[in-house]
Amino acid sequence: MASSVAVLAESRLTTAVFIERRFRLYSAWRERLLFDTAHAAGPRKPTNAVTLLFILDGRAQVRGELPRAAPTAFVLDETEYERIKPGALTLRTWGEPYVSFELRVPRVEVMPGVPVGLKHGPLALSETTWQTGFRLADAIALQDLSPEPLRAFLAALEQEGLVVRGLSTSIQREEAHIDRLWGALAPYYQKQATATTLLHVKKVLGLSLRQLQRDMTELIRTFELFGDGFRETQKVLRLRAALLWASSPEATLAEIAEHVGYSSVDAMTRAFRDAKLSPPSMLRELVRYTG
Repeated sequence: MASSVAVLAESRLTTAVFIERRFRLYSAWRERLLFDTAHAAGPRKPTNAVTLLFILDGRAQVRGELPRAAPTAFVLDETEYERIKPGALTLRTWGEPYVSFELRVPRVEVMPGVPVGLKHGPLALSETTWQTGFRLADAIALQDLSPEPLRAFLAALEQEGLVVRGLSTSIQREEAHIDRLWGALAPYYQKQATATTLLHVKKVLGLSLRQLQRDMTELIRTFELFGDGFRETQKVLRLRAALLWASSPEATLAEIAEHVGYSSVDAMTRAFRDAKLSPPSMLRELVRYTG
């Protein structure tokens, strides 16, 4: 697990991430921030994964529908979350605060018969499952690094018939070189340092650049961390951060660019254009948080 806290103007983002070979769980606590999947950024190559989104506090609105209050949950196809297809349904989320879990798994980890896609509406989950989710959120807020709250939540999803059996017991200690590399990366995640370079990590680990590149490629490919290499992973993470912080009502574009690691607003604008996204000046008017 790695966690982070970032503040820009009057907006705040607190996150935690659990990375395992069979799943990735991302926890977000957002204040005065809004995200719309219509403006999502993902890796170049498609993957056969889905995202189970559990919203514990805040609101969600599927395009064309009325907002829904938490708790609510959806199963999103990759084309609705990682790489938006023209005409796909999109989801807007916000709240004071907004609290959620994103459980990303290969499609084979989802039980047959579970409807995937926003067109199927929200999931019907038991009160017991939601309570295990709230306990996991409490544990993350207290920086509880033990795997038990996460295992209990995954076990509840198995009982609901959402994910295959064995996901809750798949949490394991990694090989030493992967564990060491993740330990070196965690502090950068804690600072949300999306402009980190391999040279920064090399100094921490004392490895040769060639060995570090091999280990980093293995880490990224094994755990499907946004692309084939470190550069693309950083590019996607920086874009995603910029897209979220663009909704901050008080922050300027210059402050957002500096915060996420772009050298200037022009550099951020070029990155958005290369990703086929609306210009930052236009996008922030579309997603500016209004409460």
